[in-house]
Amino acid sequence: MKITGICFTKNGMETARRINTILQNFPDTSETDISWYMKGKYLSSQAEKTKDQAVKEELAAENRLQKEHIEKKPSAIAFRKWGASLGEWTERSFREADALLFISSTGIAVRSIAPFLQDKFKDPAVIVVDEKGKFCISLLSGHVGGANALTARIAEAMQSIPVITTATDLNRKFAVDLFAKERALWISSRSYAKEISAAILAGYQIPFYTGYETQGTYPPELFAVPFTQRSEAAIDMRSCDPEAFEAALESRDFCEDEKRSCLREDGKIPGICISADYGKKPFERTLYLVPKVLSVGIGCKKNTPQALIEEAFQECMRKHQLFEEAVFAIASIDLKKEEAGLWAFAEAHAFPFVTYSAEELQEVPGEFTASAFVKKTTGVDNVCERAAMLEAIRRSQELESEGKQVAPCASSAGQEALLKYDSIGIEKNNIREEDIDQSHATPELIVRKIGHKGVTIAVAMSGWRVRF
Repeated sequence: MKITGICFTKNGMETARRINTILQNFPDTSETDISWYMKGKYLSSQAEKTKDQAVKEELAAENRLQKEHIEKKPSAIAFRKWGASLGEWTERSFREADALLFISSTGIAVRSIAPFLQDKFKDPAVIVVDEKGKFCISLLSGHVGGANALTARIAEAMQSIPVITTATDLNRKFAVDLFAKERALWISSRSYAKEISAAILAGYQIPFYTGYETQGTYPPELFAVPFTQRSEAAIDMRSCDPEAFEAALESRDFCEDEKRSCLREDGKIPGICISADYGKKPFERTLYLVPKVLSVGIGCKKNTPQALIEEAFQECMRKHQLFEEAVFAIASIDLKKEEAGLWAFAEAHAFPFVTYSAEELQEVPGEFTASAFVKKTTGVDNVCERAAMLEAIRRSQELESEGKQVAPCASSAGQEALLKYDSIGIEKNNIREEDIDQSHATPELIVRKIGHKGVTIAVAMSGWRVRF
């Protein structure tokens, strides 16, 4: 995460130092890049401080930090002088950073960011802290950008007052955009997501379906719907209070076209479906939340062009109605680790590209489409299926080690595979069996080898679970 901040006064610089110490002491910020700028006529003498000077000034404030119960780590900062306009700093920060911190008045921040606002799914988080650190304000992109969470953490550590105005937070309601962000789920329709939030604020329950195992208790704003009951799942807004729904719409950042689409004549509010498969449409109007659960195994001849690999990939995804956004990696045999077409394809989609040796692929348990020719050429009877499955197993292990959303094993094949590669077995907790498609409960091969002009494609799904 890249965070950049700016201050305008000496008091603001002191507050920035306190915030920098807080950010450096967050347990999950080892990969956070934090940079600070200063802009002000009377601050030029502060701009070129050496790190040693910055350390001395920071140590002078250590007593104050200890009073705030902050466990101090080395976090000295040297402010960089910003000589251009504040608008230019903001424009660059919007383009390059994940979060902006203004140590200033709210008015300065609002005027600075106004020309660069796009929408809640693109804008970075913007937080404003007054120069004395009394108030910490989540100004922009509270959910998707993470401003609300960052505001709460900074305010708690500084013992300042957090100002969070997001309606779902204030009313302690389920927020679909925040739910998706925290689980790295791709949102298929922004307007549907906003509409669902408006419906929840108006007091409606939203139908929810997933083929994955669930852990924890469903939020009261959702009710689980087995796939076989989808035709009865749609909520008719007209049977409720339309005035409350319209009022909730007014509280959200909708454009007029989006508002008109929400107030359709049929009155149906979208339901939520967590799936990598758009062929499943449990509701008349479905918001898909798509997890990164698919690994794509690829085999090809030497010097296969990127265009042919792209064709094979698109044909496979289209035929099996799978979201491209669900792919977390492509995999092949190490003989292909220098294959230019594969690398170009991976880079075009921002897919990680991993390879395995013939010995590693041969050890993957399960039934695969064997080829004597492939065995003779590569040393293993199948590349694409085995590579996809092995990468799905590796992904499941990785998620388990990080304590993230991994599903326990269900099938014997999945049990065997995961036992071979350090089993990830997890006990079920508050699982609704009637809502589970067991085929999604363990790493498995979901698309067997498909050939297309010399390119072979297979798809595996890693183990995954939905946690509430």
